[in-house]
Amino acid sequence: MTSANKTYIVGGLLLVLIGLIFGVYYAIFDEHQTLVAMGMAFAQSFFEAAGGNEAGVSENIETFRANAFEYIREVSFHAHIIELGTLALIIPLFAHRIGWDDSRKLLVARLFIIGSLVFTLGVLSQTLAFSGVTQAMAVIGSGLVIACVAVLVVGLFK
Repeated sequence: MTSANKTYIVGGLLLVLIGLIFGVYYAIFDEHQTLVAMGMAFAQSFFEAAGGNEAGVSENIETFRANAFEYIREVSFHAHIIELGTLALIIPLFAHRIGWDDSRKLLVARLFIIGSLVFTLGVLSQTLAFSGVTQAMAVIGSGLVIACVAVLVVGLFK
């Protein structure tokens, strides 16, 4: 087995494991509370609207938006890290058909795993501090993953 394949397998297993552990934690300690908070804020905004309280509507819609933002990012982290880990586990099945030398395959494997981590952690970190840095992490990481997949596809036709 090549070093690149070992990198994909070990890295893929770690990505999937991180995603599964996060998923269990999230399901038990955070997801339902977030969904309840979203529902309560949404319902309360209707009560405030019925009472003519524009400030109350705005406040509750903002609460809903903040909770929805968190929910979407956490679910995206969970899904993407597992999906990218699974892709990393699949790549070795056809890696022997990629027409690059072993050192290039290893470099692409390492960059794929790094990109997967940077992308998913960038998405998750937006729940803590939405900033240009967290957005840049997500964009750079996803760009790195896309570039690695492109290199692999080109290598299949080489």
